[in-house]
Amino acid sequence: DVRTGKVVGGFDLPTAPRGSGLSPDGKLMADGHVSGTVHVEDSHTGQLLRTLPGHDGTAYGPAFSSDGRALASGGIDGSIIIWDTATWAVLRTFRNTGPVYELRFSPNGKALAGWTGQGSVGLWDVQSGALLQTLVAHTGGVGPFDFSPDGAVLATAGTDDNAVKLWRWR
Repeated sequence: DVRTGKVVGGFDLPTAPRGSGLSPDGKLMADGHVSGTVHVEDSHTGQLLRTLPGHDGTAYGPAFSSDGRALASGGIDGSIIIWDTATWAVLRTFRNTGPVYELRFSPNGKALAGWTGQGSVGLWDVQSGALLQTLVAHTGGVGPFDFSPDGAVLATAGTDDNAVKLWRWR
């Protein structure tokens, strides 16, 4: 509870996660692992509900769509996998030319932004997997990034250049 400073939940994982995402309803937590899998846990108890394979090497930065119907993860192998959260079937897999470390869905779920290393952020069409744009956003790493509520602007923050940038992309 942020008002009292008391932790109201949490759990330990068997290995260190490589990014995590909370479902919009707060019931599920997804985290990437060096095994190439994404674990989906009950966010209240920590009970492992699903292990989603698919990456050849570390799975990074899982993100749920704003409606909670899709979960995406990036991989050191350059793959981006999107799962249907009702069935946990793979909806689509597409590839980047290099690693994808962190992901964010646009509010309408039609685009996916991902930190691709070396200060760059890629934007993909969720349906086709087509790379829409590569933003050379920062020198060095990209820290937090997210879409504005209307999806018209993408904000990025650099971990090395200490810059915050706003990108109008649609």
